[in-house]
Amino acid sequence: KAKEPYYFQSTGMKVYTMEELCYYLYHNIETLEEDLSERQLVQWIREELGIEERADFLQQLMDHNASIKDIIVSIFCTTDYYTEDEINNLIAEIDVYFELLPIERKKRHADAFLRYGKTREAMLEYQNLLDDKDFVIIPAEEQAKAFHNMAVLLAKNGMFKNAAKYFLNAYQKGAMKESLCQYLYSLKIGGMEEEFNAEIVRYSDETEVMHIIENQFYF
Repeated sequence: KAKEPYYFQSTGMKVYTMEELCYYLYHNIETLEEDLSERQLVQWIREELGIEERADFLQQLMDHNASIKDIIVSIFCTTDYYTEDEINNLIAEIDVYFELLPIERKKRHADAFLRYGKTREAMLEYQNLLDDKDFVIIPAEEQAKAFHNMAVLLAKNGMFKNAAKYFLNAYQKGAMKESLCQYLYSLKIGGMEEEFNAEIVRYSDETEVMHIIENQFYF
């Protein structure tokens, strides 16, 4: 176990052992390109974990621009934390991930930032995603999720007017009741009473949502 942990800039996570490193990489395909491009990782494996031979081999792989899959296999073969079948499954998932369209990978990258509470990075990534001309080609369900997640980040920062706009976009793309609820919440909490009252009438046929709103605001 390392005295000093390795810190991943992309997610803010820390690992202390080779097993923790493998677990982290296994569950973070979306940030592998960033995480495995950091040469400090090799230095940490050499100096903090004392696995010099493996560190030297990893350094050679990186110096020769080896693929992410080759680097992953080398790291995972340092310990028996994952079985051969599990490693092969990971390699297959990596193949699937890199066969996605760049815009789809951008969406998953933004989701990863959100998952780890990297608010600023997530907002920037979602904004870049939504501004991208190729955004329209990803499935409507994924578009809806991107709008919804961006709205959540805006609402958490008190930007209710902008959040309302994105929650409405999310609902229009995916018809998610949660998005509609959050849209109405944003209008109400943001002090947009006229818009709130108009939208209550507009979506009055959404009885489940209306029931939630009525219970929340006692009107």
